[in-house]
Amino acid sequence: MLRYVIGRLSLLPLLVCSFGLPLPLAADEAAPMLHGTRLPAEIQGAKIQEVVDFEKKVPGGGTGAHYSGQGRKISLYVYETADPSWLSLSLTERARREIAAVGGVFRELERRGTYADVRVAPAEEVVRGDLHFTLVRLGYTEKDEVRLSRFYLGVLGDRLFKIRLTVSRDKGDKAMDACFEEVVALFGGRGAGVGKSFSAIGPPDSFERHVVASR
Repeated sequence: MLRYVIGRLSLLPLLVCSFGLPLPLAADEAAPMLHGTRLPAEIQGAKIQEVVDFEKKVPGGGTGAHYSGQGRKISLYVYETADPSWLSLSLTERARREIAAVGGVFRELERRGTYADVRVAPAEEVVRGDLHFTLVRLGYTEKDEVRLSRFYLGVLGDRLFKIRLTVSRDKGDKAMDACFEEVVALFGGRGAGVGKSFSAIGPPDSFERHVVASR
């Protein structure tokens, strides 16, 4: 199972920690949609790269949208499950299992040499209107550069809703806060309002600053 989730979390999200030059969609293409929401051409300076239909390859894989640029990578997913074998489980249980796997996924990527100095903070709850997320904050080094990342998982209607944000060291908290707020504003008022996070809640308020300071 961990092997599959590693692919779902790290390989499918369009090289989530790569900061190459963006290749945005052509300007004359129709604005793409994600779960009934029209996506903007850019979010906080990061331009849209593509919208991917994972459902064609993975049952319950849903759809993902990827943005990149200005030292930011933003990936949005609306889907049923991170692992097809979980489809018979409740939505809450699928989310709980995915959150529980995050730390192991990044430790395995560290073991493989993809990342170094991986740090995973305790999960915490974030609420915006009726959108409730469990947030896991991460820090790691990639090619001698510190990356800061956040993994938000919530519920949108009858689907899981994941927001993955990764920024370069110089961007920090403010950049990720701004990206998150812009994304939830797009989908505002359409959450399931579950009211609870899917795992234990911790208070890592200065996690990003701790990662940078420890270098």
